[in-house]
Amino acid sequence: MLIRKATETELHIIKQHRPIVQKEATVGYLDTNVDIPPDLYVNNSSYYVIVDNQTLVGWVQIGDTIDNYDFEKVGIITELYILPHFRKQGYGKKLIQAALTIFKRRGLKRAQLNVFAGNKAKTLYESLGFKDISTVMEKYLDRD
Repeated sequence: MLIRKATETELHIIKQHRPIVQKEATVGYLDTNVDIPPDLYVNNSSYYVIVDNQTLVGWVQIGDTIDNYDFEKVGIITELYILPHFRKQGYGKKLIQAALTIFKRRGLKRAQLNVFAGNKAKTLYESLGFKDISTVMEKYLDRD
């Protein structure tokens, strides 16, 4: 097993998966026809892949951003995806741990991520020490 920066070929594969990743990550909340740039509010954005037996298993996108509340620079995980056949085998945990190590090497003191309500990956994030710090609530105004 190897974790490294994504190659151009792998970046192409990752881009092809964006609608699926977006649908799963947002638990169907966002329209997959809307192409949301994955690094809209992120600096130093990079994809890291996990490869096992020369097979792409999954990826994580990381970068840094400025925290909205204390204006400190923090590491941010903007995307984590494990291809369906490889799930529940610890690959996601390894990618998150690698991301945290990279953040520490960059001198960052905190890491953040956003997870939608109902996303099963939340239990993984909690097991790695991530905690809820805010809740975004929403009401559609045209629905009663």
